[in-house]
Amino acid sequence: MLKLRKIITKLAIYLRKPRILIITHRDTDGVACASILIRYIKHKLHEDKFMTIFSGPTSLPKILESLKIKNARIFICDISPNISEEEKILRAILRLKSGGNNIEWIDHHEWRREFKDKISSEVSKIIVDKAPSTSRLIFQEYMHDDEVSLKIMKFGDDADTLSDNFKETIAYRILLFTNSKWRKYLMNKFVQGIFWDKEIEETFKKHLLKIDLIIQKIIDKSKILETKSGKKFTIINLRGINYPKSWIAGKVAEKLNVDFTVVIRKMNAISLYCRKNSKVNLLPIALHYGGGGHAFACGFRIKLSFKSLILSLILGKEYIPEEIWKVVEKVKNEI
Repeated sequence: MLKLRKIITKLAIYLRKPRILIITHRDTDGVACASILIRYIKHKLHEDKFMTIFSGPTSLPKILESLKIKNARIFICDISPNISEEEKILRAILRLKSGGNNIEWIDHHEWRREFKDKISSEVSKIIVDKAPSTSRLIFQEYMHDDEVSLKIMKFGDDADTLSDNFKETIAYRILLFTNSKWRKYLMNKFVQGIFWDKEIEETFKKHLLKIDLIIQKIIDKSKILETKSGKKFTIINLRGINYPKSWIAGKVAEKLNVDFTVVIRKMNAISLYCRKNSKVNLLPIALHYGGGGHAFACGFRIKLSFKSLILSLILGKEYIPEEIWKVVEKVKNEI
């Protein structure tokens, strides 16, 4: 599937020959970033040859390596480099730069200073600052006088801080997980200044009922653990659940009154999420395993032994590999 997507992306770039390319995260903030930039491209640059690619920290190096584009303006938004992929990304950036491309990277995640310094001299612009969302940084830099962009930014803030103060934000988060079509659907609506419609409402209600059942099942099976410093947490196995892991984790943490959750996203992928308003810094754990993110929400991948891979295939989604239990021990000892 990934190879097919790469082929389609290459073909689209070849046929459309965009002058501007937006590479943005797949989540609500990423969609908000692209939407504000498209308003900037349309209303301030008066350009119509542009294209958007949705990506993430893991797939970004592959996308950059595969790009065959010259003399374009490339925006990379709301994606921080995984430590283990930094050299690949740097090589890809250098190649794109040699092709006459101007690269602007805007992000609100925490970066390693050494890599930020290396990249800074190779891109046209880099904005890596602490902010509630990357869409806020883009709004401030490019469209600070646009009322529609201001509204888009507020949804980006609400989603990426896990505040969920607006029903729209919760709906966007859920819909973006259920089907990739919603990325472009919501992006096109945001660009027009439309934030709610019948299709969004009906689909949201349908999925919300299913999620409530999932959350209750998780709570019924959950055990509360404690770190050496006295922080409470639980482990949530969400393998095969195609709903927003961060939102489910937040609801479970709230109901169980724990400080944070360890979420098993895939057989070898883990995320850590703080409960709303919790002050725990989870990022050092993610950085240790070559991942990244925020202090309150971060993720990483682990390497599984052949034995764990086989057992996972045989025993299915309920099996938790021993490598994950080692991560849990590290969490207990270091948070």
